Amino acid sequence: MKILIVDDEFNARRIIRKMLSDHYDNLNFLNDASSVEEAIEIIKDEEPDIVFMDIQLGDKKSFDVFESTSIKGELIFVTAYDNYTKEAFDLNALNYIVKPIHRNKLYSTFERAMTLIEGEGAISEPSDSDVKINKILLPCSGSQTVISVDEIIYAKADGAYCRIFFNNNKSVLIVKPLVFIEKKLEKYPYIMRIHKSYLVNLKKVKKVASDLSNISIDANVMLPVSRQKKQEVKKTLDNFFF
Repeated sequence: MKILIVDDEFNARRIIRKMLSDHYDNLNFLNDASSVEEAIEIIKDEEPDIVFMDIQLGDKKSFDVFESTSIKGELIFVTAYDNYTKEAFDLNALNYIVKPIHRNKLYSTFERAMTLIEGEGAISEPSDSDVKINKILLPCSGSQTVISVDEIIYAKADGAYCRIFFNNNKSVLIVKPLVFIEKKLEKYPYIMRIHKSYLVNLKKVKKVASDLSNISIDANVMLPVSRQKKQEVKKTLDNFFF
C-alpha cells in the first residue's frame, strides 16, 4: 500500500508521517510532494493507494492537480481551510480533516481507507458486483430504477412510500418505506438517518445548526434532526467530514 503526502509545509508533512508511523507498522511512504507539479508527477508515476493532500500548495490550489491527473486510490484532504468541503467531496474525497489534526480522526480515516482498498483488492477481475458497487436498484411504480448513490441528496418518507431527491429538485417516488432505503444504503456511512422521516447524504450538507436541530442542503432545503439522532449525527460529522 503506497502512501503519498502532499503539502507545501515540511512540518505538516512530517506530522502526518509521524502520527501514522507511531500507530501503524511497516507503512510504505512515497517521496512527499510539496507542489502541484510534484504531486502530478508522483501520482502519474506511482499510482498511490492513499493520498493526504493540503488545499493550498504555494500560490496554487491542490484542485489544480486534478486537471492533469486523477487519483485511483483514496483521497483525504488535510488542511487549515474549512471552506472547501464541497470541492473536496465533489472529487469523492474520503474525508476532509481540518488542522490541527486530531489523532483519532486521522486514524479512523486511515483505517477506513485501508478497508476500502483491501476490499477492492479482493476482487481480481471485473464482475457484476463492480458495476453495482455505487448503485442501487429500487422499485418505482410499475418498474425498477437504477440510482447512483453519490447523486442522492436526501430521502423523505411519504406515507408507506418514500421520495428520493437529487440535484435541481429532481426526485423519484420509491414504492417502499424509508426503512427499506436505509437498509439498502447501510454500507455507505455518509448516508444516514437523521430523523424518522429523513435520510441525508452528508456529502451534500452545506450548513449544520449549532444546536444540531437541523441540517441545510442549500438555501431552500433545511432538514430536521431528531433529538434522538443528534449525538449520532455529531459523532458522524466529527469522525468523517468536518
